[in-house]
Amino acid sequence: MKFNFSDNYEFEAFVRKVAVECWGASGYSGAIVVDGKERDGILENDHHIYCLEITTSKNSKHTHDSCKKLDGLVKRLRGKHPDKGVTGWYITRFDPTGDQGAVLSEFQSIVNHRTYDAFYANMIDAKEYLIEREKKPFGSIRGPEDGRFDAKLSYTPTKILNTVTGTYFHTGSIVKQMSKSPFRGILVGEYGAGKSMALRDIFQKLSRQYRQGGDSQFPVYINLRDHVEQYDPDECLRRHASSIGMKKPENLIRAWRSGLVYLLLDGFDELAPRIATNSRKRAQDLRKSAINLVRRIVDETPVEGSILLAGRNNYFDTDRELHTAVGVRNSWKLYEIHDLDSDDLARFIADHGWEGGVPDWVPKKPLLISYVKQNNLIDETMEEGASRTFDPAAGWDFLVDKICEREVDQVYVALEPTELRQIYGRLATYARRRSDRRGPMSFSDCRRAFVEITGVEPEERSITAILRLPGLSGSLSGVETSELERGSRFFVDPDLADCLSAGDVETAITMPYDYPVSVHEGISHSLGELGRRVVFNRLGDDGNRKLSEALRVFSSQHSDGARNVCSDLASVAFSNSAKITGEIFITNSYMTNLPIEGGADFSSFTFDSCGFEGVSIDIVQPSEMPNFQGCQITLLKAPSEMAEISNHITSHNDVDATDFYDVSYDTLRNAGAPEAYLDLISIIDKAFIQSTKGRQLGAMYRGRPEERRVSISTILDTMVKQGWISISRRGGAEIVVPNMSRAAEAKAIIARKDYNCHLIAA
Repeated sequence: MKFNFSDNYEFEAFVRKVAVECWGASGYSGAIVVDGKERDGILENDHHIYCLEITTSKNSKHTHDSCKKLDGLVKRLRGKHPDKGVTGWYITRFDPTGDQGAVLSEFQSIVNHRTYDAFYANMIDAKEYLIEREKKPFGSIRGPEDGRFDAKLSYTPTKILNTVTGTYFHTGSIVKQMSKSPFRGILVGEYGAGKSMALRDIFQKLSRQYRQGGDSQFPVYINLRDHVEQYDPDECLRRHASSIGMKKPENLIRAWRSGLVYLLLDGFDELAPRIATNSRKRAQDLRKSAINLVRRIVDETPVEGSILLAGRNNYFDTDRELHTAVGVRNSWKLYEIHDLDSDDLARFIADHGWEGGVPDWVPKKPLLISYVKQNNLIDETMEEGASRTFDPAAGWDFLVDKICEREVDQVYVALEPTELRQIYGRLATYARRRSDRRGPMSFSDCRRAFVEITGVEPEERSITAILRLPGLSGSLSGVETSELERGSRFFVDPDLADCLSAGDVETAITMPYDYPVSVHEGISHSLGELGRRVVFNRLGDDGNRKLSEALRVFSSQHSDGARNVCSDLASVAFSNSAKITGEIFITNSYMTNLPIEGGADFSSFTFDSCGFEGVSIDIVQPSEMPNFQGCQITLLKAPSEMAEISNHITSHNDVDATDFYDVSYDTLRNAGAPEAYLDLISIIDKAFIQSTKGRQLGAMYRGRPEERRVSISTILDTMVKQGWISISRRGGAEIVVPNMSRAAEAKAIIARKDYNCHLIAA
């Protein structure tokens, strides 16, 4: 809280407060009249009496009068209390002037002079703390490139939402609020949103404010992860002070209990529960136990002190549970950091000196954007500023690895990052069993996943790691909390869930004879396009052989789990145009969508009595088609020129509906549409409408005359340069990946028949 240094009465009260703490005085501690003269303070403990005169004045006459008063009072009290030491103290706000110094030298045998800063340092050397604190890690802040502590990592001010008022703030605004009056607040956000960076910026602003003499309180930043299994606030502060290098850790405790600090507590979600893991209590009780330290700090912080608490918004099931566990009252400020909007994103990229934008598949969180940029996931080496973008599947795969590495480091969990990823992936597989692809997964699912992967019961820190995994939430729109088991979790981002689901499928392919197919029992959601690509990428150069062998192994089994594995493996093969050797006979399996594209021979596949929500055909040679017999297909899609192939399928299977699409080039041509426009809408149709996750580059040319290849290539190059699409490699083939943030704009080109679209080469 800012100090009104020009107010002598406020200054006196503050110095007396510090003196009481320094000297352990008891009894009355305010101003008092003795011998008809007002004294600023007479403090007493068991062994000593301290006489105080306190001033903001620089007047030498005031100094002389005060020292004379102290001289007489000290001599009088020494005679009255021979069993105690009696000393006089003259405390000034500023360094003395020359005239004041001359006066003080006259009384130096009986009057101890201290400036405010020097006297305050008797209790705690706050400036030393602030200097040394800067040398230690702040929360989860690490360099994205190497994962090491980086004290110079710059912060870009981004919007912070006040969830009560609906207004946005920056860290500077929060600092102003904290400086005005005693403050209580919570700052929450998702993984990688920048909570620790924002909290550090608040610390640095408050620190600068104190060091410049504009505040009577100083900030103390505590990483709660360093205080696992602690329950006593004094012990927490003592350990923190020792880790900073303070010679007298007790002084920090005294400063806190005097209300002289802004307490910044980072990572309430990183504390481990004290309840044993074999307890019958559920997740909510474990979280409440874990946060006991925070609750006691809140309870024991004096009203003059301030607290700002930060952590992940997905740790507790609901805001109400968090507020109850912490002890939040109506006066608390509630803040939340969301993904970067377009303005914050542009400023964030510019502040770091990066070029270009961010692919639309990257979540707009500062940490994940930093991973992508600093680890060269975007190759901007093409001519004229064009960018050939890293495959989103490989990008997501990389990000998940980085997330797991960071999680293991943050909570010091006794797992390898690869093990945590396997547990994470198993949860995503469990979610595929639910009516909603995102979950919920019960807390018992979380524990079972841990046991299945590691073979042991989870310890307390491992439970913490499960409760706070990124991308999981304790609630989901449309689902009443009362309907859920306490501790249930949902996947918020379907792409993250799909990428994680690839883990068990990859294991099934690489270990077909040892994989427990029971894991795949009861699955009702197929592996998505992103997950299929992640699987195939991770298989490496030998992927075709491994996938072929696994398909032969699982297609020969007849359990529900084996059939579901077969569905996943077939979808991986078809989505990546894998070259499968040997005859594959799949029966009684279900798949959401089966894409049959040119580039691979699928004639070795036979689907018998299988179910498909959709089958889409876009091939070069009819002989490369798989065989369907007795299958149920909800929708069969194909270009009109492939209707004959499609008719062969409809005559041998139960097909609910067919869609033989044709952009009707002749109609558009007769209406005056130039050939270049027809080339463009063919690309848009294939990239933005038929498949939103990416199509093979070769598919962009199919259905158009051979002489249009040069025009199509030119348009594709233009679309890459302008950020409509990107080209990546997948399974040895080049893939056109649409920027779906521009999907509406792309479709509008077709709808409004924009013949003069700037994307068309002149």
